[in-house]
Amino acid sequence: MDDKKPGFLKQVGITIFRPDLYGKLTGISIGRTVLFVILFTILYMTIWWTNLYYTLIWDDDGLIKGVAEILPDFYIEDSKLYLEERSVVDENGTFICADTDIEQYDLNDLQYIMDKGTYTQVLLISKTNIVMISDVGEIKQFKFSDFNLHGKYTRDDLLNILMEYANKFFVPLLLILIVFGVIGYTVMGLIYQIFAGIIAIIFRKSLLGGQLYRIGLHTYVMLSVIELVFGFLLIGLIPSRVLNIIRFVLGLVYLILGVLSVDAYNEAKRRRYTQIVTGAYVPDYSDNNVPPSNGMATYQSSTFSSIPMGMDTTSQGNVYGMGGGYTTVDNGYQNTQTNPVGYTQPQSATVDHILISGVPCKKMDLDLVNNYLAVGLRENAIDTLCGLLNCSKEHAEEILNNWNLYYRP
Repeated sequence: MDDKKPGFLKQVGITIFRPDLYGKLTGISIGRTVLFVILFTILYMTIWWTNLYYTLIWDDDGLIKGVAEILPDFYIEDSKLYLEERSVVDENGTFICADTDIEQYDLNDLQYIMDKGTYTQVLLISKTNIVMISDVGEIKQFKFSDFNLHGKYTRDDLLNILMEYANKFFVPLLLILIVFGVIGYTVMGLIYQIFAGIIAIIFRKSLLGGQLYRIGLHTYVMLSVIELVFGFLLIGLIPSRVLNIIRFVLGLVYLILGVLSVDAYNEAKRRRYTQIVTGAYVPDYSDNNVPPSNGMATYQSSTFSSIPMGMDTTSQGNVYGMGGGYTTVDNGYQNTQTNPVGYTQPQSATVDHILISGVPCKKMDLDLVNNYLAVGLRENAIDTLCGLLNCSKEHAEEILNNWNLYYRP
């Protein structure tokens, strides 16, 4: 296992393309996870907002230029609107009427139009004001005098003013979007953590809350990338219903693969940690590795004592000799020695199994638990012990609280 923490770009690559490596992302610290969320949100919102801004402002088919083509030529002078001719739009539940022969519209006019047809939006423009009702039922009124426009302004002049304001607020609005984006990803990570937890229960995987959160967070990030590409940048390439089904299926698959990948990561981490801390060779038979032939490999015996402490001082008893005996393996032969009651015999380095709560444990595995405790990684020690004994965290805590009764180096 490569202990080097992946950088931001590599995290993005794993997040999008390699759910089977999500286990590696669960080992990243809280600080690096927060930094990933911030950097990804900056990248995502910059792409999203720039594309939206281009579509609205600069594109030849954008909203501003589209409005310029739809609206008839007009000008505003001394807070009064002047049109060449009356303009009416009535389609898709929207009614727009601009008539400068009318001095002012009021709410009664708005209600009259609403009663005449089934409209979700109505906009009435007179010489001096605007009245409107939105698709959510919100009624608003504006007077041209409220805009403090002095002199004469044509249609193109007003559109240019609108574009200047849009340019001025591009960066501030982007920063606001980034802030809300970070909050959004944090909250959605918590929601997807619940889904990851359900999957972990189904597959009987014991994962920590932080691991589940990171799996959920990166899964949601992957889904947001798909939405950005196919739901925003490449609109129409995939029908929206099909895209929603794809996102659902991919989200489920990524959560499952992410949960299952943690075991492989923990095992690789355990082997790596054992080699570094204890200097012991740990054969990895899952990869068909062959132990080295330089004499450095440690071959363990499968013989262990199963007689409870103190029951028979002439038999194997406890491996530490506390009221019993200990078993060693020398040159392939099993030697059993006894010790007086109360005398602690230093344990031979070749003792290969220790009985804890009725479960025989490899000395090598318990060395790893002890090393975790020595360097302050108590949570790792608890998780490892739970895996060895197949017990609850509470039971593992109880054993570690009296660790010196179970283990001596």
